[in-house]
Amino acid sequence: MKRTILALILTLAVTGCVNSLTTDDYNRPVHVGMTERQLTDAIGKPEVVTKRSDGSQVWVYSFNLGVDATSASYLVKNGKVVEVLPSLARN
Repeated sequence: MKRTILALILTLAVTGCVNSLTTDDYNRPVHVGMTERQLTDAIGKPEVVTKRSDGSQVWVYSFNLGVDATSASYLVKNGKVVEVLPSLARN
């Protein structure tokens, strides 16, 4: 599963498919315990959602930070953020 997430993030970084999210969006606080609604209200809809066998989902966001692009991933289960996953790619 980690390889799948890494491949998705690297593909987004290499192809330059970067969402319109900006530095302001990236800097908004996201934390464990937020609901899906709070997460989408804070930073919008994810670019990629990967469903896992345990019912959880990995939500992946890409951000355009000027000349840099980066991503953020969140593990969502039962409608709440249960883990903020480490960023794997930064251009």
